[in-house]
Amino acid sequence: MDLSGGKVYWVWHVGAIFRANLDGSEVEELVTVTEGVRGLALDVSRGKMYWTEDGINKGSNKIRRANLDGSEVEDVVTGLQSPRGIVLDLAKSAD
Repeated sequence: MDLSGGKVYWVWHVGAIFRANLDGSEVEELVTVTEGVRGLALDVSRGKMYWTEDGINKGSNKIRRANLDGSEVEDVVTGLQSPRGIVLDLAKSAD
């Protein structure tokens, strides 16, 4: 949840990441994913979201990130077995 931006984010496990206003209005699909999306974490201060993809092709499972608007999608870690949830340690992250 991005309280300062007034947005809530969620995943649809079969392949998409969405956001909407806190009152549920203005739903947007931000990212379409070819594999299943299992976890989502936000780093609002840096304007990034991170998620795990876990689908049929186990060698292609990964952790990805993008800007909070869904742009600039990139792989962070690839070749994982079965990634599920994700948590960011924002207190320990580098500036």
